[in-house]
Amino acid sequence: MVQDTAYAQPIIEASLTIGLTPCTEAACPAPNSEILHVLYIGGFDPQRPVTPVSYDPGSVAFQNFTVTIPSDAVAGAYTLGVFHTYWGESASLYSSPGSDNATTAVTVVSA
Repeated sequence: MVQDTAYAQPIIEASLTIGLTPCTEAACPAPNSEILHVLYIGGFDPQRPVTPVSYDPGSVAFQNFTVTIPSDAVAGAYTLGVFHTYWGESASLYSSPGSDNATTAVTVVSA
């Protein structure tokens, strides 16, 4: 589930990337800096639930994704990251680009 952020201005969705990157001993990288395994690149069309859901009291817009971990991903610690790009509309005639990202730590285990 990828939740949408509440933006101060209207936006035009550009793309969403979901990726998996192994962590080093020092840190887990952010998806706006590097991704080893790209799991999804495409559109992002978050929808608000018709009725509020118990795990999301604010009922923010979201979209569910199912991805497959590549067979060459060795067991260990990874960052599952999402990188979102968009164009922000403003009072002027011009739109400006924007992005945001989120990560969560995951552990890949051998099947």
